[in-house]
Amino acid sequence: ADVTITFGAVKRGLLAGKGPALCGILKTLDIGLENLAGNDEAVTFDEAVKLLPDHPADVHKNRRGELLVVAGSTEYSGAAALTASAALRCGSGIVSLATVGARKNLPYALIVREFSAVDGVLPPDIWQNISDFAEKSSALAAGPGWGNVHPDVLAGALKFQGPLVLDADAIYKELLPGADMQTLFTGVFPR
Repeated sequence: ADVTITFGAVKRGLLAGKGPALCGILKTLDIGLENLAGNDEAVTFDEAVKLLPDHPADVHKNRRGELLVVAGSTEYSGAAALTASAALRCGSGIVSLATVGARKNLPYALIVREFSAVDGVLPPDIWQNISDFAEKSSALAAGPGWGNVHPDVLAGALKFQGPLVLDADAIYKELLPGADMQTLFTGVFPR
């Protein structure tokens, strides 16, 4: 392309791999979001690499930590697949996925526990069935593709005793009354 217009902020793919060669002149179009990239500066690949931790050449997956992903619904099963795949790609040692209806398009490297949906979403008692996953996990990603889950699903995630990332579907005023939240995505604020 001669010119590529990206909305809101520069995306990673425009700066990595073949992106710079294929996008031509790169323009960022302001669509009313708060400045997501900090003074309109993008992080280059070389800068991002410097931010990554050093790992010995012989590092093993068991030394990279274990991430538990609790994601998906019958309507949004792709969210579970995308989240778990991204976790593997960014260097998580072992990734375990608890989900409903997402057996398609999953990386073989995942440990998957699939549940029957209740009204199309994760069952309220899911934490009783994945306590073994949660106990051995060093971090938790919860919320992608949840849809309208039972409050017990979020309550279980909030009991996790380690780093926790909540995706937008887990962030609702009804589920987190009085909580102090930070988000880069302004579409979450009305919730």
